[in-house]
Amino acid sequence: MLPMNLPAGMILLSACLALASTANAELFRAYLASDGNDANPCTLPQPCRLLPAALAAIQNDGEVWLLDSANYSSGPVTIAKAATILAVAGASASFKDGLEISTDEVVTLRNLTFGSGSTAIMVTRATQVNVDDCRFWYRLHGITVAPGNTYVRVTNSTFEYNFDGAIVADPGTTVSLSNSHITGGMGIRVFGGGAGAVRTVLQVTRSTITKVSAGILLNGNAGTTLAFVHDSEISGTGGLRASNSWPADVAGPTVITVSGSMLSNNSPAVYAGGFGARVVLNGNTISGNVVGYEIAVAGTIESAGNNVIRDNGSNTGALSTFGLQ
Repeated sequence: MLPMNLPAGMILLSACLALASTANAELFRAYLASDGNDANPCTLPQPCRLLPAALAAIQNDGEVWLLDSANYSSGPVTIAKAATILAVAGASASFKDGLEISTDEVVTLRNLTFGSGSTAIMVTRATQVNVDDCRFWYRLHGITVAPGNTYVRVTNSTFEYNFDGAIVADPGTTVSLSNSHITGGMGIRVFGGGAGAVRTVLQVTRSTITKVSAGILLNGNAGTTLAFVHDSEISGTGGLRASNSWPADVAGPTVITVSGSMLSNNSPAVYAGGFGARVVLNGNTISGNVVGYEIAVAGTIESAGNNVIRDNGSNTGALSTFGLQ
């Protein structure tokens, strides 16, 4: 409350400043630029410099636009509200120290670059995270997803030399990768849940995974752990691997379904080992691999009878067959 004896002009000025402060806190769109200043209101004429200032300025479900090429963080940044963060066309906008997403809302990241560092995007909690047209290179991890009912959708993105996993998904999550490319380092690692009701899902479509130590590692548990690979190319990798080390009375389904894809120069192309571990093959070409398929103890690889499996150095185990319905 203002003192009653203030001049009218000062009262008007105070009211205007209060309104301006409220407006700044509720911007729908905030702007960052390499020559911005965090003392600015984060508007287009007066952009801010670093992401925390812009996040503080926008309303829930607002947008942050990065106007030119620069690193827009001075340390790790937590996104705790619904937001869209995007770089304008032609800008190489980066967050060297990575982003943590911790909200029950939807977060979208578009046209961003994450170079050389630890984990680029750490999803600890979210309803949905959309990652579009982003580049991850020379990181420990590209994207990690903590246990929980979180959906992460990655499209038109590139992962280069992410040494402990381009994407690492924990129990209960769903990850979708499409029109994307993974090369160097480690591919995708998925960990199943320890309870029968936990369902963990990976979907890969129209993507390439090349020159990585493992293409997809599906590590099963007592829950249901599934991966679906369609219309994709897997080459020069340690293969698509379904594994479950739990005993027969505990192990849940750990299944990779591969359809309409090309697998070449892998060792092996596909692998199944452990109780509940299974690979299903439908309409693929599996050729020119050091090892075509490898079936370890208690694992199963099923073929629909319409796969081209030839010119591989060796195969281990006997395929099961099933008819299409």
